[in-house]
Amino acid sequence: MKEEQLTLAQALKFTRHDFLNDLQIILMNIDLGNTERAKKTILATTNKMKQHSLLSSLSLPRTEIWLATFEWIHTSFDKLLTCHVKAPISNVSDDDLVSSLQKLIKQVENVLDPLSEYEAHFDILSVKEEWAIIMSVTGKLPKLEAKSRKEKTFTIEEKFAENLWTFTIRGR
Repeated sequence: MKEEQLTLAQALKFTRHDFLNDLQIILMNIDLGNTERAKKTILATTNKMKQHSLLSSLSLPRTEIWLATFEWIHTSFDKLLTCHVKAPISNVSDDDLVSSLQKLIKQVENVLDPLSEYEAHFDILSVKEEWAIIMSVTGKLPKLEAKSRKEKTFTIEEKFAENLWTFTIRGR
């Protein structure tokens, strides 16, 4: 299965579109006299940009691109990203990590209800000794048996509850 990728021009187009949408929401709220909601939109937008900026600290360019462009390629999901990066991730193949992320999201996409809404929350944790990428998907999902497996340089733990699937990729 070929992995979908965006060209640089496509990624810039999506970025500009999202940013202009946020500006329109801010302007609309200011026009309506709702400065508090406009302020919340500004803070949410700047926080989102900060989280995406922290991805470069991982020193995994393909993983950074995969996470940054996720919602433009996997349009069934709203994305939330949280980064706690204190050190770059080392001792792992960037290609292997992206391949595993892609396989996990395809596993989820195979059971999606096209009429339901889904959110994918990525929580990225990295300190000197260990790292984890936790992908939690919420929405209309069946409950399955949990499992885990060992890849070359990391482990993948899968937990399945009704309407919540969590995948933890962890390494040292």
